[in-house]
Amino acid sequence: QKFIDKLKSFGLGDALGLDIVGEPVPTLSNVGEANWSGISIPWMSIGYEVQQTPLQTLAFYNAVANGGQFVKPLFVKEIRKDGQVIKKFEKEIIKEQICSKETIAKLKLCLEGVVENGTAKALNNSNFKIAGKTGTVILSKGEKGYSKTSKYQASFAGYFPADNPKYSCVVVVAGPTQQIYG
Repeated sequence: QKFIDKLKSFGLGDALGLDIVGEPVPTLSNVGEANWSGISIPWMSIGYEVQQTPLQTLAFYNAVANGGQFVKPLFVKEIRKDGQVIKKFEKEIIKEQICSKETIAKLKLCLEGVVENGTAKALNNSNFKIAGKTGTVILSKGEKGYSKTSKYQASFAGYFPADNPKYSCVVVVAGPTQQIYG
């Protein structure tokens, strides 16, 4: 249980508690479970053996952009009728700090480097800095595993401007046919 507890300390592993029917709890393998193996941790570090929604991924990137504060996604700020505010929705903090400020600073530099010099160079912009990470996975065919006909899934999650984030996005392309990389 300690491994999962450590991931949860970063804000990973729990549902966001959205007011949307059907939000799943992320799937994370744990030590001692039937699907855990000696290579689970390295596989998890590159996105395998982990299942979470794109919005759960984006919420984590937002925590990095926020300097470590993990905030529940807010879809509606207020509801108005005839110009009058009927209901207001406030920011809800899930976790005040997912890790140290030093670790967040290092992670931000890494995410900026992915766009400046790494797999997301095509997103590099001269007007503002973008920070983010690409992802590519081969989709399993369930119990049949992987084959030459397995499809890919490509993604990008990030935020901008990197030095003072205002916007974030996640893009997922299931079964890309041209370029398979995020």
